[in-house]
Amino acid sequence: MFVGWFLTALLSVVLGAQALTWKNDPYGLTEMIPAPKGCWNPDTESQQFTLVVMPDTQYLYDENRIHPVPMQEAFEYVMSCNETRENIVFMAHLGDIAQNGLAEEYAVASQVFDRLDKAHVAYSTLAGNHDIDSSTDDTRGSTPFLDAFGSERFAHSKTYKGSNKGGYNSYHIFRAGGREWLLLALDWRMSNTSFDWANQVLTNHSSLPTILTTHELVTADTGKTEFSDYGNEVWDKLIKHHDQVFLTFNGHFWPPGRTSRKNNAGHRVDAHITNYQNRYYGGAGMIRLYRFDLEKNTIDVSTFSPWIQKLKAQGTANKLALQEANLTTDVDQFTMSVDFKERFSQRKSASKRAAVKEVIPGTLAYWRFDGHANASPVSRKQVIRDLSGHGNDLHYHSVNESFSHTVHWSKSHHPQQPGHGSLNFTGQKEPLRGSYFQTGDDAPLNFAQFEHGYTFEAFYYLPSSWSSTQNAWSSILSRWGTAGQANKTGSDVDADEPIVSLSLSDDRELQWRVYPLHQKGGSTNWGHESPFDAWWHVAVVNNGTRTKMFVDGCEVARNPDQWTPGLTTLNRPWMLGGYEYNGTINQIFYGSIGDVRIVDRALSIDEFLLQSPPFTGAAVTGAGPVTRELAEGREGTLVDQDTSRLSANMNKCNIQSSSRPIDGDVTPWELESGLDDELDEYQDWTQMLDESKTPLVIVACGSFSPPTYLHLRMFEMAKDQVTEAGKYELLAGYYSPVSDQYKKEGLAKGTHRVRMCELAVQRSSNWLMVDAWESLQGTYQRTAVVLDHFDQEINGQGGVRLRDGSYRRIKIMLLAGGDLIQSMGEPGVWANDDLHHILGRYGCFIVERTGADVWSFLLSHDLLWLHRKNLIVVKQTIYNDISSSKVRLFVRRGYSIRYLLPNSVIQYIEEHQLYR
Repeated sequence: MFVGWFLTALLSVVLGAQALTWKNDPYGLTEMIPAPKGCWNPDTESQQFTLVVMPDTQYLYDENRIHPVPMQEAFEYVMSCNETRENIVFMAHLGDIAQNGLAEEYAVASQVFDRLDKAHVAYSTLAGNHDIDSSTDDTRGSTPFLDAFGSERFAHSKTYKGSNKGGYNSYHIFRAGGREWLLLALDWRMSNTSFDWANQVLTNHSSLPTILTTHELVTADTGKTEFSDYGNEVWDKLIKHHDQVFLTFNGHFWPPGRTSRKNNAGHRVDAHITNYQNRYYGGAGMIRLYRFDLEKNTIDVSTFSPWIQKLKAQGTANKLALQEANLTTDVDQFTMSVDFKERFSQRKSASKRAAVKEVIPGTLAYWRFDGHANASPVSRKQVIRDLSGHGNDLHYHSVNESFSHTVHWSKSHHPQQPGHGSLNFTGQKEPLRGSYFQTGDDAPLNFAQFEHGYTFEAFYYLPSSWSSTQNAWSSILSRWGTAGQANKTGSDVDADEPIVSLSLSDDRELQWRVYPLHQKGGSTNWGHESPFDAWWHVAVVNNGTRTKMFVDGCEVARNPDQWTPGLTTLNRPWMLGGYEYNGTINQIFYGSIGDVRIVDRALSIDEFLLQSPPFTGAAVTGAGPVTRELAEGREGTLVDQDTSRLSANMNKCNIQSSSRPIDGDVTPWELESGLDDELDEYQDWTQMLDESKTPLVIVACGSFSPPTYLHLRMFEMAKDQVTEAGKYELLAGYYSPVSDQYKKEGLAKGTHRVRMCELAVQRSSNWLMVDAWESLQGTYQRTAVVLDHFDQEINGQGGVRLRDGSYRRIKIMLLAGGDLIQSMGEPGVWANDDLHHILGRYGCFIVERTGADVWSFLLSHDLLWLHRKNLIVVKQTIYNDISSSKVRLFVRRGYSIRYLLPNSVIQYIEEHQLYR
């Protein structure tokens, strides 16, 4: 008994002594260590900067095996800007933050990330397979990971720009090297809707060099770095279509590796896997630094553990730890060469040209689709005017139309297109659904026979969601009337097909199928396969005897050697987006159609609608050689005489050099929008009248449910104030309707509010526009974020171009009523960081409301007084207190709202039974 007691006591003493030795064990710490507040203040204009990548940290947060210090030390390195001199501008975590996806694991990890938040460090996170149920995609719903690292965490981040609806995918825009960069943080497994969202983000920001991060993409398991099965899916559905993506990072697999592929534009995309969880101490909080040097065109890469480096400096690093201090293999330490100027030149769209300039001699019809709220549905009563002045207006028609199969306005367009807008068609074959346009029954174009020649031009775009089953043999442009009705009897005749159609085959080949005058049969010009996700220009030119097709100014191969005089007509309407067969609508277009022009003579290539945009260091897709035989019809021949010029221009006619959507464009089937189109031809805000002034754009954020005359007057009063002061030149004003997620009582759906704002300004102003971006976000967007969006879209390309060719940044200012500015002084309503951002960086016009004393209010609030020089108070000389809430109340009570808001808005409210 005594012996047993003695042994037990002895063991207790031994264990107690051992436990005491663990108190100062640097490898056994289970809690964060005290540290001063971090420093993070990168120089965003320096041409040398660093991006930090942190891969899988899951073994540091594994149930009751918690060791946060290695991650903490890595974050201290990121924040110790004065000591490291790395100029770290962003940090990206690659997923698998924790091992089991447990709330208690994230409770500790979240505290470490809190240090980054307190220092305002720009960073991103994403879910790996250990953070969530790996058998699910990003529609999985709420998880402990999302609770800890969802959108709420990034609400005050200046680089965070938004997440998809489920919250597992996000994107950030950070500034470095004097320009903006985009980083995508994507889920372990993306759903199709999330791929759509990501494509949307990239299309909206096509000018920004982009880094894509996700948990799985490439693997080096076999000793060769290659894309995994899921990685190939991400490549095919997303990466290869967007030329701005130049670098990808992923974790998940080990060992590390790197490879590259060429995207659809022929440019290299580097793909790196970095993961060290299999190494000592679960990777020891390893980070990888990508040191960019834009002057030397290099990225120097190094991999190390700041935690172990600190232990080494203290003399407490053990043998295994010393092996992890710095990793120097050729996949952990290397230099990349990137010609940043060539790869990411600031590509500019050709400037918008007034329609009158494109109405050249012989123009019978010219339709363009700019000047409308981006992504808004086209009204069924819409009439698209023929800008040639000949009265060939287009009228809206539909077949089994639904909300998802209607036509929408878009600002997306070919970069060389005169008009900066397009129509998005969403037709389908089975069951037949969609909308199209056609000329009126008495339109002059219906009777045209084009005996002496013609040129038909159109810009078009096919998304990757185009289906050969649902969308083949749809027409860009066609003519009512069948070959049988026209008494065509040749051997190649299909009696039920239309007499004229510019269509796309099941292989996306352009087909100009027509029945000429004075012939029994038909004639066909064939193009090649139209690549997805790119804008193209097609022209079909006839000189009275022969017909040739051109794509982006380049002659195609399969033009028939056949006499093809004129076009047969049955004096029936033309259709845009519709195709008849056997006398009925058989197919409706799926894709986008831009400017369309019809001329009654053969045009030379240099007369096409194509306009060469200014490029810097980038190849231009342009017109090839032109021969006057085609334009003038000499002796009925079409001979390319200048063969040397043809060879010299072949590089410009390489079909792979597709015309990507211009900077800031949206992909046409995804209804999240960027900035709306430029102003109409009465005012061109891309140029300044007085370059001695500061260019200015003002933005009004609000519900606009509905927009009233007061909202319009606020802009006009601000304009008067600007004119009187003489400091600024006001270029444009924007309405930015709030998202439906604002959840305000009486808030009509965003699509209605955008449309009403558009109607309010459509015929009353030549400088006011509507931007649908905020209204289409899945989450409520803070005003500071909205202004950042405008700043990026307007100034991301340099701003306004001056006469000497240089660019000047445009000042963005908020337009607000006195009630909104008063709310800024109420505790808890606005975050101080947001107020400093809005009032300090941008500034605000404040329109006084009746009885309000704005200056007295500013005087009594320190933060507002601090920024008083960036605030412009606008006094109402004629008071107008029309209220949207009162308008809604009047509608509910059956009172008249006439003269409170524009008639077009009143009509829209009545048509859609709003506010009842």
